[in-house]
Amino acid sequence: MAVDSPPSPGPIAHHPRRRRQFWIVVVLLAGLASLILRYSSSLVIVDERLPAQVDAILLYDGDQRHAIAADWLASGRCNAILLPRRLPDRNQTLGILEPFDVYSRQTLIQLGVPENAIETLDNHDQFGEWKYVRLLRTWLEQHPEATAVVFCDRFHSRETRYAIRHVLPANQRHRVQVYALPSRSYDEQRWWRSRRGAVDYFNALIGLMYASCVGEDPDQPLTWNVDDFEWRLGDP
Repeated sequence: MAVDSPPSPGPIAHHPRRRRQFWIVVVLLAGLASLILRYSSSLVIVDERLPAQVDAILLYDGDQRHAIAADWLASGRCNAILLPRRLPDRNQTLGILEPFDVYSRQTLIQLGVPENAIETLDNHDQFGEWKYVRLLRTWLEQHPEATAVVFCDRFHSRETRYAIRHVLPANQRHRVQVYALPSRSYDEQRWWRSRRGAVDYFNALIGLMYASCVGEDPDQPLTWNVDDFEWRLGDP
């Protein structure tokens, strides 16, 4: 008796409607992710209304900070430029590089800024990551009616405002504004498309989270020296 062979499978059914729905969902999710990433920059950035005229600029950080400060001074928008002296890093301790404020002073003078319009702020008893804000506090105490704008990197502007809020007394905070300088290396609204932008963003976000949870980094002076380095190289 012959055994009937099983029926051959028919053609695989295609579902163009399901495929369209799948790609619609993919496109919507990609658009939503892009929107979230674009607005995530607001987590680390503050945009403040800057005054038309200010007594001093505290030149801390930010792209093109020297050129912009020189333009403000030349146009009469500010009267002085303050350079906070930071703790020296290893290269500066060894004399390989100039201190930040010395480099900034030289750069400003090359841009045509009069030397008497530049003031270095320093206090050997002051330490910590927010030393520059404490130096500004002392300057504001010495100039009770003065106003200032802090130039800083755009992605670190919210952390800068956080430091100002925690270091300056209430009667000084309203006299200080933050100028968040954008970087020319990438578009801050699409920071994830650039390696430099991604590194800067996550560094700023981690720094802000650390400051919010822990507070200021002590940032103690380096005790490292070249003799100690050579000794460690020879130590088995």
